[in-house]
Amino acid sequence: MRFLTLLLVPLVFASCEHHLPPDTRLAAQIASAVDSAGDSVVDLRAIGQKEWRRAYVFQPYATDSMIADSTGMEWQGSSSISLDDNIMLLVLTNDSSIVAYADVPLTTDLEALANQPGLSRDSFRFKVREAGLLTGGFRWRRLEMLTP
Repeated sequence: MRFLTLLLVPLVFASCEHHLPPDTRLAAQIASAVDSAGDSVVDLRAIGQKEWRRAYVFQPYATDSMIADSTGMEWQGSSSISLDDNIMLLVLTNDSSIVAYADVPLTTDLEALANQPGLSRDSFRFKVREAGLLTGGFRWRRLEMLTP
């Protein structure tokens, strides 16, 4: 029994070692920036704690393989994006790995940014448009790409 424990403990730690937890502050930073912008331009280049270079947005029901294929990196996140149609997934990467991700509620509509080949940090500025009210009185805001 002791031998089995000594064998399994390193395997458990090794499997957890590469699992990146969601950045819960990231979605809050986006919501706060969009609320502050009103019906203006929102600059999201400063979001996130870590250095990131590209951003990817995934629509509801995106699979792990879709995320890995789009980013070109192994996806080890724990998002509920593959099961939940009330969120979009924002993934931030550097040159070699995924550095942060967050489930973003659909009250901040990132659909125009979804399925892009990866947006550079320099271009992560958007026009905010009020798109209406959702059930419960929640404001629905759409982010649109700014044209240079």
